[in-house]
Amino acid sequence: TMRTEFAVLTGLGDEALGLDRLNPYFRFARSPVASLAWGLRGAGYATACLHPFDARFFGRDRVLPALGFHRFDAAPAFFDAPREAGLVTDAAVGAHLATCLAAAEGPAFLYAITVAGHGPWPGPDPAATWAARMAATDAMLGTLAEAARQSARPVVLVAFGDHRPALPAARGGTDTDYLVWRSDRSGDGRVEPIDAVALHRLATAAVLGEG
Repeated sequence: TMRTEFAVLTGLGDEALGLDRLNPYFRFARSPVASLAWGLRGAGYATACLHPFDARFFGRDRVLPALGFHRFDAAPAFFDAPREAGLVTDAAVGAHLATCLAAAEGPAFLYAITVAGHGPWPGPDPAATWAARMAATDAMLGTLAEAARQSARPVVLVAFGDHRPALPAARGGTDTDYLVWRSDRSGDGRVEPIDAVALHRLATAAVLGEG
């Protein structure tokens, strides 16, 4: 989780981290690290992370400020949000994001870490439970796309998975899906296999209007 997250936010691959590549949040990212958040913050963006879980998990309460986020909406911001199997639903996270987008008075970078797609997946068919949650994630992206279309400013929507689920059906690989979309452009539907570092570059280019 934290390796993918760190690479997408910073563009730094394993070769730049040494032993810290195993967990960049344990030590490496406890001090300021150049990132997409810092770059956008320097350009006048408000930077916020939304994560409906304990802020201390993976040390994010200390890491996220070092990565350039000035606000962290963690578990308390979602205390009354709908839950499924004890996890805040993606619909609730999407609604929170849409509210933040509508309330933004200037350019904003909103980074959300959802939890509903994570295990455990109860029931007789865990894979089916996981698939249903992925359908809910897809619906959340649709909600955000609609909110983006209603915004007075162009919106870039980037979504990615941090790792495959711990399910037998997902064994045999490490790849996950991703999406980069701009509300003010017609996409070409291009599918390109890339790693997390390349996704950082692609997301940066999309925000800057270069991709």
